[in-house]
Amino acid sequence: MIGFGCPDRVRGVALAGLMVLITSCIAHAEYLVAPGDTIEVRMAGVSELPQRAQVQQDGTVSLPGVGDIRVGGLGLADMRAKISAALASRVLRQRSPDGQQHIVAIQPGDVTVGMAEYAPIYVSGDVFTPGQHPYRPSRTVRQAIALAGGYSLVHGRLLESADPLEVQSEYVAVGAKFAQEQVHAARLQAELDGKKDIAPVALGEIPVPKSTIAELLRGEREALRISAGDYELQQTFLLNGIQRTKDQLGKLNAELAEEEKGLQADQQDLAKAQKAYGNGNLPSPRVLESRHSLMATSNRILDINSSINQTRQQMEDFTLKLDHLNSDRQMMLLSGISDSRVKLVELRTKLKTLRRRIELLENSRDQGRFEQNQGAEYSIVRKLGNAWTTIPASIDTELQPGDVITVHIKSLPGLGTDDADVGY
Repeated sequence: MIGFGCPDRVRGVALAGLMVLITSCIAHAEYLVAPGDTIEVRMAGVSELPQRAQVQQDGTVSLPGVGDIRVGGLGLADMRAKISAALASRVLRQRSPDGQQHIVAIQPGDVTVGMAEYAPIYVSGDVFTPGQHPYRPSRTVRQAIALAGGYSLVHGRLLESADPLEVQSEYVAVGAKFAQEQVHAARLQAELDGKKDIAPVALGEIPVPKSTIAELLRGEREALRISAGDYELQQTFLLNGIQRTKDQLGKLNAELAEEEKGLQADQQDLAKAQKAYGNGNLPSPRVLESRHSLMATSNRILDINSSINQTRQQMEDFTLKLDHLNSDRQMMLLSGISDSRVKLVELRTKLKTLRRRIELLENSRDQGRFEQNQGAEYSIVRKLGNAWTTIPASIDTELQPGDVITVHIKSLPGLGTDDADVGY
């Protein structure tokens, strides 16, 4: 897939030095166009161009009037020649400023092809800012490390490029957030337990002034007072509603009992009137009067039963709202406590990391300044064909687009790399 460019040198080389020589040939091999590169095509007489096109995963680029051209795996010269040949003798439509279209015939000498952007390089390992960085021709490992912020030991190793003041400032800021979240969680727990005050909060060695903690406690105590007061108002309103409906039900049931006694009396009175009327001892108007009295009592009983049902429904509504108030409040507080615990774990971990960085920075001052050309090892992972190959490198090795540079700093005397816990 790629020519090493030094076959004559390989002949006769001893086996011990063969791998070193092959590695050197690979590192200096001609660059082949790869996915992620961006090419630029200019055509004389066509104002819509220059045309930029990115090489896709399948190794093709799409150009107007031509379509897809496969350039992946070609050297730069071969890529230029292929695109120039594909565009030569093409006839394109060109729109002039006045809106008219003209036919433009592309001649071989009218086409210019170049690299606009290369695939980025990636730096990993013992650098301050690992990640993706732009590639420029002739860029070296030294320059890539400079782009990554210089040497550093990540996650508890050397922090040569870190600013001690910035690390200390971040440590104090994260400590303040930790204290704030701790006090907030204590307030939520006190509210859940129905307490009127917040339990003492043990912050240990968190770098927060006592005055700041006292201010945080005052704020959360005020929040507790307001929240508890609002809850008590809503609870009292609903409990009063339940009690009112209970009292109303008592009155209605008493009225119903009296009316039911009256109904029995009216029924007995009507029966007597009907019997006397049948014996000719009572006129008919008296019977009608007894019937009217019975009907009136029955209607009042119906009205009272209707009022009882409505009152019971109101009491059930108040009870349901009270249950929802209590359950919703409990769920909200439990969710808040859970969220606070997650945040506290994250902040505690960050505090430990920052504390470790501060310790390492303090220790690193005793080691003297780290020499950038000593104590480090470099390797490049480069894709050759369909396989990734690891190439040993030096600080001045030239890179190619898409390279992954790994930097490893050897352990320095007196500077540990353990993840010892920092207690709080």
